[in-house]
Amino acid sequence: MKYIFLLSKEHPELPMAELEALLGKQKRKGDLAIVETGSIGRIYKRLAFTKFAYRILFECKAADVMRIMHGLKWGNICKGSFSLRIIGKVYNFSERDLATVIWGSLAKPKVDLKDADTEFFLITHGNKSYFTIKEKKEKEDYESRRPNKRPFMHPSSLGPKLARCLVNLTGIKKGRIVDAFCGTGGILIEAGLMGLLPVGHDISTEMLEMSRKNLESLGIRKYCLLNQDACTIRKKIEYLVSDMPYGKNTGKIDIDSLYNNFLSNLRKVLGKKAVIVLPLFSGKVRNYEKVMKSNGFKILNSFECYVHKSLSRMIYVIE
Repeated sequence: MKYIFLLSKEHPELPMAELEALLGKQKRKGDLAIVETGSIGRIYKRLAFTKFAYRILFECKAADVMRIMHGLKWGNICKGSFSLRIIGKVYNFSERDLATVIWGSLAKPKVDLKDADTEFFLITHGNKSYFTIKEKKEKEDYESRRPNKRPFMHPSSLGPKLARCLVNLTGIKKGRIVDAFCGTGGILIEAGLMGLLPVGHDISTEMLEMSRKNLESLGIRKYCLLNQDACTIRKKIEYLVSDMPYGKNTGKIDIDSLYNNFLSNLRKVLGKKAVIVLPLFSGKVRNYEKVMKSNGFKILNSFECYVHKSLSRMIYVIE
């Protein structure tokens, strides 16, 4: 089947990269991704930076929309009440014109503009029109999972939407995913809510206890927490996501040595992919790419995320 994904505009590159990490290379038209795949249920639910998904019934030039609609058996397509909306610019017909075609072909038509059983959308881009049905999706409550809403928080904790995106950037479909610097568990939470098995390492037993309470406050019971130095992990890791320490609260530890030692060890145990987040402070130059390549990693993708005037986050997808 063919779908349109409406991408978030929160970041210019992350929404498409997240989508392609899970579904492979796709076509993009502005903030629309055209996807050919089977069922999208589980994948669509996981995506952090996709706003909506629509199943394409047909695609054509704008001038042909009405003609094609008149030839369809809408009783086989429309289930229950319906609504119809247009996204984009059209000049030769209105939403009412299109809805009238569907209305006239149904035995017992019912329109519901607020909560229809079947939501039709005509999406236009350039000279192309896509007549679609919006896919149902339970809305993610990211607001209630923000760091300041958890039982325990840390000032540098990632927001839930970005944490979820980072997990998806690994491309993991199921199984175990590791955070070697788990802190208060933001990445573990999103992995657990997606049905993965989150494994968190931290050198601080206090942080691990905070992670445990944060995980369990959201009903996540399947997880593993280990009190271990990230630079001494020996067990094989297929997928890893870590927001590295920024150097503010690491005491006497030299942060550059920590990064280098961790990556050196990760090279020995990583099976597939890792997503690493590193700080980019204004006025400071760090050649993270050189450090990764010198430790034997290939950089598959990189992104910069603005936090505030003094800090951006650099995200690297490596193997």
